[in-house]
Amino acid sequence: MDLLSIVIDLATFITKFLWLAVVLAAVQAAYRYLKNKFHW
Repeated sequence: MDLLSIVIDLATFITKFLWLAVVLAAVQAAYRYLKNKFHW
C-alpha cells in the first residue's frame, strides 16, 4: 500500500465524516426551528 492510497483513503474518510457532521447539524437546526415554531 503506497502513500497515495493512504492519503486518498484518509481524504475519503474525512469527507464522509464532514458530510455526517453537516447532516447532523442541519437536523438539529431543523428540530430547534420546528420546536420554536410549534411550541412542543
